[in-house]
Amino acid sequence: MINVDWVYIICSEKFEKERYNDWLVWLSINNIKGSIEFYKWGTELSNEDVNQYVLRDGTLEKTFPWRTGYPIRDSEASVGINFLKIFEDAYNKNYEKILVLESDVILHPDFISITNDALQSVDGQDFNCISLGFGMGMRLTNDYDQVILGRVNQFRCADSLIFNRTAIDYFYNNLKQIRMPIDEEFTQAVKDNKIIIYWLDPPIAVQASQLGQNSSSVQFGNPYNLEIPWL
Repeated sequence: MINVDWVYIICSEKFEKERYNDWLVWLSINNIKGSIEFYKWGTELSNEDVNQYVLRDGTLEKTFPWRTGYPIRDSEASVGINFLKIFEDAYNKNYEKILVLESDVILHPDFISITNDALQSVDGQDFNCISLGFGMGMRLTNDYDQVILGRVNQFRCADSLIFNRTAIDYFYNNLKQIRMPIDEEFTQAVKDNKIIIYWLDPPIAVQASQLGQNSSSVQFGNPYNLEIPWL
């Protein structure tokens, strides 16, 4: 089991049936308290969904000028809304710690034990989030022999994240609409000194999309040149 109150896996049973079934097995065989959650696929979002959860106020273009003319995509909106729904659920259920995994994440064989060790090492420290994944190759060190946790000033990808109660409360109460992709919203909270995040290094999760693939079972490339010893 993982020493959090709940594990949320963002995965669509309708569009990702094979992954959905694999995650059900993973939850069961590892005796993990968790659920597979999904609101809507990007192409299923209605105008009402977009109006309620997406705020196009120019923040994206101001922060990333290259995105001028390229507003939040349906897929980015879908991921962001799923996180908003998770924060709402965790807030209402008074969870103290949660782990959120995206559907295409590939986990280290010792993911559970390393995650629990990381949680134990930050017990009593001033932290709000832990990033467990590679995040497009962003690393604290290239050393794979020493596991470290370091405080940083930005999020990596949102594929595998631990949030404590402070983070849950903050994002539930202050992030009602997304203006940018969700990982950038998280980073902005860090830059605004609202959230403290640590990176686990070496990372213990990687998204299939970062390996140039749609399936988590076969590797077709490695566009970010990630060194992943367990694959």
